Amino acid sequence: MKPIQAVFCDNEGCILPGKGLAFPLHEIATLRSFLKDHTTVGYSICTGRSIPYVEAMVQTLDLISSSVPCVCEGGAALYWPRLDKWEIISNLSDKETLLKAISGMNYREELGKTACLSLYPNSPTTVDDLYSALVNNSTFNEYNITKSIAAIDITPFGVNKGFGVRETCKRLGISLSQVLCIGDAQNDIPMLEAAGYSACPSNAVAEVKRIVNFIAPSEATSGVLEILKHYEPLFLMN
Repeated sequence: MKPIQAVFCDNEGCILPGKGLAFPLHEIATLRSFLKDHTTVGYSICTGRSIPYVEAMVQTLDLISSSVPCVCEGGAALYWPRLDKWEIISNLSDKETLLKAISGMNYREELGKTACLSLYPNSPTTVDDLYSALVNNSTFNEYNITKSIAAIDITPFGVNKGFGVRETCKRLGISLSQVLCIGDAQNDIPMLEAAGYSACPSNAVAEVKRIVNFIAPSEATSGVLEILKHYEPLFLMN
């Protein structure tokens, strides 16, 4: 088996239990300590979240000196912790037309996005309602529309978390065969399929569980810790 050089991990449902839920501080402290003890492996947050949010998570996990960029906005942007620099990989066009397709539905747009669009449903509208309205509209074939447990992420066609991971590895000279990706939702599948090693916590959706190499016994943060400990022998090979 090849050594692991980098880990790309989703945020909501993995590092954290979910949007709007309290941070599990004890588990996060344990995760932070584990990462501090394994600095030969690059650790990246791979999320649909905005760049400022990811910067805050970088500080929370003490990844400030990391030379591996975090993948933001569903693969459309990168944030480089050590340089405190962000980079847009691909921009979304014609946002107004996308929003017209869901006019009358109850949702809110996530603030702070630069390159993509994220929509959170408000009751009675659900994630599936928003997703169906967009993917069933043939006008939007040029967009990549994915859903997580909490939101809909819209990026240009071909731009997703897998795209962001591949771009990052290309720039760093890391082989995808030496990458571990951790995710729990449908929008994580492109990066999980791109990686040499893939895993999920126990709260992952069925589609994710079917394709990963390892399923942790526990949910979210605790599950991520179990995944990292499971693959720790491959970290030590570096």
